[in-house]
Amino acid sequence: SLDLLAAGERASQPAGEEVPPELAARIEALLERRAQARQAKDWPAADAIRDELAALRVVVKDTPQGAQWHLE
Repeated sequence: SLDLLAAGERASQPAGEEVPPELAARIEALLERRAQARQAKDWPAADAIRDELAALRVVVKDTPQGAQWHLE
């Protein structure tokens, strides 16, 4: 669940975007790991996870309210 994201970060998916449940679960897990890396200021790990997300065609935008994402 997205409620597990660290440091109060939340990830949100644009409304109306159809994402298969298994892909959404994988994306959520990666976003959670990325939030933890960012909280720990482990920027290389956070960047590597962003690259993994990019390979899945996921675009991540960091905002003050947390990460937002959409599929390319």
